[in-house]
Amino acid sequence: MRWLLGLVCLAAFGQVQRLEIEFTGVNCAPCLESLPGRAKRIRGVAEASVDASKGLLKLTMEPVNRVRVEQFRDIIEQDGTKAVRATVLEIRGVMDSDGKLTVPNHPVPYAVESAKPIGAGTVLLKGTIEDLKAMRIKVSEVSVLR
Repeated sequence: MRWLLGLVCLAAFGQVQRLEIEFTGVNCAPCLESLPGRAKRIRGVAEASVDASKGLLKLTMEPVNRVRVEQFRDIIEQDGTKAVRATVLEIRGVMDSDGKLTVPNHPVPYAVESAKPIGAGTVLLKGTIEDLKAMRIKVSEVSVLR
């Protein structure tokens, strides 16, 4: 019963839903080919593919997951490739009154930048992250969840 309650709370609280990370500097064909497989080893990844011509790692997550954007930045950069930015991000979480997004299993809330004020509560944010070290989400669309 506790397990079911924990699963329901996690599903309601938040997760990364979809992510595309732009990268540069891949000088090794096997490294490029292995990238989707390395991404799929992260529990919660449903689909992973690479668009080599655009330098994009495209990811779709399971409905309930515990992934963090930093995990994908790190697997991209482990072979000397540079993770440039997240060109697509869909993330569900809880906004606080200070404009920070809290997501499960992430020790620090994400900073959020939005042209319009976002109220506190559970939201689905769509946007980008221009600096994968600072992890500041630039919001393009907000959906309030119940």
